[in-house]
Amino acid sequence: MALGLYFFHLHEGSEMIADEEGREYESLNHAVLAALCDARSILCEDVQCGRLDLSRTLSIEDMTGTIYHRLHFAHALEIIVPSQSH
Repeated sequence: MALGLYFFHLHEGSEMIADEEGREYESLNHAVLAALCDARSILCEDVQCGRLDLSRTLSIEDMTGTIYHRLHFAHALEIIVPSQSH
């Protein structure tokens, strides 16, 4: 099975941190799961620093810059808030 090379670019507001090397995966689904793990890892680092920035996104692109998937960090986790009881 041929592996696809995917680049995971981190977008923070108007800035982008480019993935210069990329990673090979068997399918786009595998790349999307990897992006989800990456986003959750970054969010964990945020929490350890006492903040949680859900405004970022990861885009999965090929060598030509075609975007195959965009993961919003806000969709990378479920937020459970305490219920309002009186």
